[in-house]
Amino acid sequence: MTPGAEMPRLSFRLPESTLARLDDMAADLGVTRTALVRRLIDAGLSDRPLPPQKLPTEDELLAVLGERARAGNTSAARSLLVRLEGRDQRADAVARFAEMIEERRRT
Repeated sequence: MTPGAEMPRLSFRLPESTLARLDDMAADLGVTRTALVRRLIDAGLSDRPLPPQKLPTEDELLAVLGERARAGNTSAARSLLVRLEGRDQRADAVARFAEMIEERRRT
């Protein structure tokens, strides 16, 4: 998640003694109570596998490529150009390789 982005909230009740312990631990670590609770939750879930995520759609992938290309990523820009031209780079490379083999056989 992007820093500063709005995140879903989770609210629960704790005994005063637990809250005081969290505050002490957060102060010792120099972080906020919220940051500490996030760390503790992440640590508690670290050995559990993440749930399967659905694959991005073609439109989502193109949007990401567009963002990266605008930010100066030349690989993303090339991928978009190839897509716009309707060419398959792999097919072009394989065809060129086959041409090179054929040329070598002739010499």
